[in-house]
Amino acid sequence: MAPIFEQAASTMEPQVIFAKLNTQEAPVIATEYHIRSIPTIAIFERGKVINQRAGAMSQADLTSWIEQSI
Repeated sequence: MAPIFEQAASTMEPQVIFAKLNTQEAPVIATEYHIRSIPTIAIFERGKVINQRAGAMSQADLTSWIEQSI
């Protein structure tokens, strides 16, 4: 999923900011956002999760899902 994430970031930034969280290094944050499986992708707006999805996606699916969510 990392290459797909990077490709989506390269096409959507700066309109969308992409960030990664290492759940082993930040288990409290992972718990706070109910991350139970990897990959989990969350979309935030003004500091709040507006959409969240677990599981791998193609770049087209990821980009489309983000665009529909924002």
